[in-house]
Amino acid sequence: MKKKVIIIGAGVSGLSAGIYAQMNGFDSEIYEQHKVAGGECTAWMRKGYTIDGAISWLTGTRPETKMNQVWNEIGAFDNSQIAFSDVFAVIEMNGRSLFWYRDIERLRGHLCEISPADETEIDRLTGMISDLKDFEIPAGKPMDIMEPSERMVFVKNFMEVFQTLGTISSLNIEDYVKRFQSPLIVQALRSFSFQENLVQGMLITLGSIAGCQSGWLKGGSKKLTDNLRDRYLTLGGKLSCDKKVEQIQVEDGRAVGILLRDGTCAYADYLIPACDTYVTMKKLLGGTYKDRILDRFYTSEGYRTSSIVQVTFGVACDLSGYPEKMIHIFEQRHVAGEEFESCLFTHYCGESGFAPPGKSVVKTGLTVYHYEEWEHLSDEEYQHLKEEITKVYLELLYRYIPETRGKVEMVDVTTPLTYERYCGAYKGAYMAFMLTKETNRISHNGIVRGIKNMYIASQWLSALGGLPDAAVSGKNAIQRICSAEHLEFTGVQ
Repeated sequence: MKKKVIIIGAGVSGLSAGIYAQMNGFDSEIYEQHKVAGGECTAWMRKGYTIDGAISWLTGTRPETKMNQVWNEIGAFDNSQIAFSDVFAVIEMNGRSLFWYRDIERLRGHLCEISPADETEIDRLTGMISDLKDFEIPAGKPMDIMEPSERMVFVKNFMEVFQTLGTISSLNIEDYVKRFQSPLIVQALRSFSFQENLVQGMLITLGSIAGCQSGWLKGGSKKLTDNLRDRYLTLGGKLSCDKKVEQIQVEDGRAVGILLRDGTCAYADYLIPACDTYVTMKKLLGGTYKDRILDRFYTSEGYRTSSIVQVTFGVACDLSGYPEKMIHIFEQRHVAGEEFESCLFTHYCGESGFAPPGKSVVKTGLTVYHYEEWEHLSDEEYQHLKEEITKVYLELLYRYIPETRGKVEMVDVTTPLTYERYCGAYKGAYMAFMLTKETNRISHNGIVRGIKNMYIASQWLSALGGLPDAAVSGKNAIQRICSAEHLEFTGVQ
C-alpha cells in the first residue's frame, strides 16, 4: 500500500509538494482553506478587468538551470511562455528618464551618459551585475541530505557570490547609494529595493534580469497556479478546497493527522504544512514546540517584514504606448504611517484578456513597513484609510498618465489585512523577511524538533524567499521523505 502525505495549503509550495509526492509514488491530499488553489500567487476579476496579485517577474526562466527544470517538472510553464523585456523599467525624475536596460553594456553606456562623474562606480555596478547574471537559485538536493562532497560544492558556489560582491555584500541600500553622485541613479537604485535591505539582494535580482533568469510568464500569476493545480490533479492528487485546518495532531512525538474546522479528522503517514511558518508554529501546533531558528523569526528585532497596499485601476483608454513599468520619483509624501517618494505603475496591455478591448489595467501601490498602523483598525477606520490611499494614488495616476483623467471605471484595493485574512500571512507579508544582516543566513530544513514525520515547506525557510523558494521547498520536503523512506527521489537533484 502506498504511504499517504497530507499537505496543508495549496499555494506554490503546497502544490509543488503535492506534485513531487505523486511523482514519487505517494498518495497525497492537499487541504486548502479557500475555494481556489494558489495562495498568495493569484489573480481575480473585477468589472471585466484582471487584477494580478503577485508576479512582477518570475525567477528561474533560463533553460538548463535547475530552477527552470523544477518549474518545468511541476508544469508551471513551458519556456515558450516566458517573455523578456529589453527595458526592465523606466525611472523618471524631474523631467529626466533613466532606462534600465537588460543588456549590460547598453545599461553601462546609458548610465555614464546620465552621470559621467559616476563612471567608476557605474563600472563596478555593471561589473557586479555581469558577474551575477549566471547565479542560480539553489534548486537541487537540500543541504541536510547532501553527501559531504555535494555540500562542499554547494558552499563553494555561494562563497563565489560573496567574493564577487566583496565588502559591498554587508552594505544596505542606503549606504551603498551614497557612492553615486547622480540623484537620478541614486533614486533609481533605491526604488529597486526595500528600505534597509542589503544591497546584495538587489544586485542578485538585477543580475538575474540581465542573465535572462527572470522574465514574465504570459498569463501571470493565475496562469502559474492553474498550471500547477492541473499538473497535480493529472498525476492523481486530491485537492480539497474550502477545508480549513485548525490543528496538527501529534501523538507520541509523531505527526499523525489534522483536525479540520468542520470537526473531521484526516490521517496520513507524513504531514507537510505548506503555509506561513507562523501559522504552523503558533496556531496549528499551538505554540507548544520550540525551535531555535523559527522562534527567532518572531522575537528578534532584525527580522522585519514588509507588505503592500496594492491599488489597481481599470481605465477606459489604451496605455500600450507607455513603458510596461514606470517608476516616478517625486517629493516625499506621507500616508498610512509610511513615507514614500516614488511610485511604480505597471500596465498589462501586452496581455490579452486582462482588460476589455481598447482599455487598460494599471497597478501601483504603497510599500508597508508599519503593520501596526493596520492591525487594530475598526471597520470604519479601515475603509477610511483605504479611501485615503486610493485618493493619493489616483492623483499620482492623473499626474503621470494624464489621459486617464475621467476614465477610471474600476478601482481595486488590497491591504496587509487582505493578505492576512485570506492567506494567513504573518503581518500581511507577501514575501519572506526583508534581507538584513540578521536574516541573511536564514536556512531551515523544515524539521521541528520533537515532531517526527512532519516537514515544513515554505518560502520563509530561506533568506531569498519568493515563488522559486516556495516551489523548491515543496520539492525538498518530498526529497526528505524519500530519504527517510530510503527511496530514490524522482526529480531535480
